[in-house]
Amino acid sequence: MQVWFFLTPVVYGPELLQANVPAWGQNLMQLNPMVHFVAAFRDALYHASFPGFGKIAVLAGCSVISFIVGWTVFARLGRRLPEEV
Repeated sequence: MQVWFFLTPVVYGPELLQANVPAWGQNLMQLNPMVHFVAAFRDALYHASFPGFGKIAVLAGCSVISFIVGWTVFARLGRRLPEEV
């Protein structure tokens, strides 16, 4: 979780990464769903603009994938959940 936190540009801006990270690293960062989530909030709060339909579509896709993975894991491990909690 700590590595994921530092790989998500929350405290620092994405401009810092573009200047210091090679192209393959920037492409790898685009696989992090939190990058898109933080960018959408930055657009809305800092730039006072709509994040754009492309970013909203990526966020919706990540949400659907997260839901499907969570539902699948719960369906398989749901019977053991009371024992684990």
